[in-house]
Amino acid sequence: MSLTEKETNLILYLFNNKKICSVEMLEKNVWGFKKDLETHTVETHVYRLRKKILSKFGINNFIVFDQNGYLKISGRLKEIINKGGEKISPLEVDNILMDHPLVEQAVCFGYEDKMLGEDIAAAI
Repeated sequence: MSLTEKETNLILYLFNNKKICSVEMLEKNVWGFKKDLETHTVETHVYRLRKKILSKFGINNFIVFDQNGYLKISGRLKEIINKGGEKISPLEVDNILMDHPLVEQAVCFGYEDKMLGEDIAAAI
């Protein structure tokens, strides 16, 4: 899956922030706030990113808006990935990936696989 720089920065900011974020927070911290930046720019990037994640992994609630318009990463739906009967801890894989000196942030997750039940992917 190909992500734009803004989409990558958006995921990393939401993941590292660990709390809900307003559109204004994203404008300031991801886009470098400018008075002429319109809110729909952030919302358009979130919409496109959610569409890519849904089409690739079948996950519709990875990034969610709450009833007040705040955004957050919903986190993993479960903490164990069952790949062909083998139980894999995503946290262990995350830690191994993060040990590489060129990796600034990494998160892995399971997605549906017709043959194995689930397979594993990572966003780095």
